[in-house]
Amino acid sequence: YREALVVGDYALAGRAADVLAGSETAPADVALFQLIRAIASNDRRSIDAYLELVGRGPFEFMVPSMRAWIALEHGQDPLPLLAPEGASQLSQRFSAEQRALILLEMGRTDEGLDQARQLATKGELVQELRNDAALILARQGRWDLADAVLGGQGPSRAALRQLLRRQRAAGARLGISRMFVRLAFDLTHEEPGPLSVVVSRVSLMLDPMEDRARLYLA
Repeated sequence: YREALVVGDYALAGRAADVLAGSETAPADVALFQLIRAIASNDRRSIDAYLELVGRGPFEFMVPSMRAWIALEHGQDPLPLLAPEGASQLSQRFSAEQRALILLEMGRTDEGLDQARQLATKGELVQELRNDAALILARQGRWDLADAVLGGQGPSRAALRQLLRRQRAAGARLGISRMFVRLAFDLTHEEPGPLSVVVSRVSLMLDPMEDRARLYLA
């Protein structure tokens, strides 16, 4: 399973994960891999089952945000699904970041930008959040706002156009892929290990053109 992920053989990783899933000693990230595989293939029944399974393990802090992106893709209100007050600090942090991006995706631009600014004042991952917000705004044709969000840092307008032309993922796949880029950033700035590979690979499963995930994988 791990060797298949290192080389990017998702079919072999999937077969190995299916075998491991029936074992009591299966790594916790096996359920996460199966969830991402279901999201990539838009298998709604499996998505719901694996969300429940992942929600009982160490990746539970990501589940509210993933549920929100999936709800948005299916025309449902995503915001109530984000982590409530009282949830773990990590879950609330991820949900706060995803709330900003989801609001932008919904066209609630002022609210999304306000949320992003609040996170910036708290010293959160400012540049990564700016990059993602700028991509959403650029995809909506709001180039002036995208430029303003970047504030002269990060990719240029020409680079954003190139990224948009290459981008193949959309909706929940794109939003969730970005979440794992965010987690990959955290992991590679701590102690890289097998989990760093898993997180980078699942991001690429959802968006094969996500170059940041490739850099973190390297």
